[in-house]
Amino acid sequence: MAGMTSNSSLTSSIIQYVIFLVTTGAILPFIDRIGRRQLLIGGALICMFLHYTTAGVMAVHSHHVEAVNGDENLKMLLPETPGKAVIALSYIFTGIYGLTWAPTAWVYASEVFPLKYRAKGVGLSAATNWVCNFQCPLLYCLADYLQIFNFALAYFLPPSFKNITWRTYIYFGVFCTVMSIHVFFTYPETTQRTLEEVDALFDSNIHPWRSANVNTDRLTARVEEMKSGSVDGETKERFDDEERKEVA
Repeated sequence: MAGMTSNSSLTSSIIQYVIFLVTTGAILPFIDRIGRRQLLIGGALICMFLHYTTAGVMAVHSHHVEAVNGDENLKMLLPETPGKAVIALSYIFTGIYGLTWAPTAWVYASEVFPLKYRAKGVGLSAATNWVCNFQCPLLYCLADYLQIFNFALAYFLPPSFKNITWRTYIYFGVFCTVMSIHVFFTYPETTQRTLEEVDALFDSNIHPWRSANVNTDRLTARVEEMKSGSVDGETKERFDDEERKEVA
């Protein structure tokens, strides 16, 4: 679509993976300082903006063709400058994803499963990811972030680019919008909490968007109560009331 030759496409893919590797490694020491929710929500919002921007550039500057380099699934071609802009947006997207969702999603998955099912849950998450990736190589630079849906994307992207062209990026932007809303309302903050405290956090009635302000000592007390088996309905209600007052 951007008028790239096969060698240029290979070079572009190499650059993309280098960006992905560097950004993913660079953010690892800072995940605990920034917070899981900030990275996930911020990453989804920035990726949403990048997808909508890509769609806008393509909508304004692309023109219809019957095929691109013999590929009849591609029905639009971009001039050189807008094409470079789309490639740059793809690089930025890869970097943002590498800084946010790529490492944080795996960290979060290892923290949120109950202790009894944590090993099985993380194993199932990894297995699902790799099975889907085995079925579908990277088709386009934007497809990497939805690894869990790669099998479906293998069948969706070619007819999508053929029939709705640049509007495909609108769909991905909508997914990112939904992701940011979903994380905001359902993902509690797990940064700098023990696994037992995370279990206690899920067991409480604290809203996820207020979970970062929950006192760690309060969660520790709840964990000790849970270990001793003395958390009855009245005690749990008292803990919940105190925690809600703290974060209000």
